[in-house]
Amino acid sequence: MRKHFLTFLFLIILGCNREEIPKGILSIDQMTAILIDVHIAEGKIMELKQHPDTALIILRHFEDEIFMKHNLKRKEYEESFRYHLNNIKSLQEIYSRVVDSLNVRKEVPNIN
Repeated sequence: MRKHFLTFLFLIILGCNREEIPKGILSIDQMTAILIDVHIAEGKIMELKQHPDTALIILRHFEDEIFMKHNLKRKEYEESFRYHLNNIKSLQEIYSRVVDSLNVRKEVPNIN
């Protein structure tokens, strides 16, 4: 009986640790790729030293291109970003990957 209880308890613990991302929400890998592109675009805009209103217009244009590249709509991105923002574990994983990738790109110019 104790063996069955421990097995049952183990399965419950495994089930609780595995959080499924809801349908329609971008995965951690997808969000990472998109946010890498967004942060690269933001860096380019900062180098232009534009007025904040102008910079925002330029950013929206870059975002539109990024969304086309990743075949998604702005609404999908915004809903996914909100979801991950409210799930600290996935947000930490995403930004850990984003920072690592951006650091590699900074150290190795011309890497895509």
